[in-house]
Amino acid sequence: MKTSLIITTYNNPLALEKVTDGIRNQTRPPDEVLIADDGSGENTTAVISRFSSAASMPVVHVWQENRGFRAAKIRNEAIKRSTGEYLILLDGDCIVNRHFVADHLRL
Repeated sequence: MKTSLIITTYNNPLALEKVTDGIRNQTRPPDEVLIADDGSGENTTAVISRFSSAASMPVVHVWQENRGFRAAKIRNEAIKRSTGEYLILLDGDCIVNRHFVADHLRL
């Protein structure tokens, strides 16, 4: 089953880097990762670029201009752009264990 992992973030590049490190180390990686970015700056974009370069799956940066807290709007946009049958939603400060995706697919 094709799996899309959607990570919502806003201006917390240090946390996002730890989250993406956890995604890279999955026993069963997602088929694609979409990062739903609620208007972050260049530091977050740099983390996403590094992750995208090192990732074994497609990484899509879904960005919207910062006009206040609109996490739901950007998350919904990322969901629209996803191609997976199974969606896993994650906040950008939730560090996952190496079986995170596999555990979801077993449910």
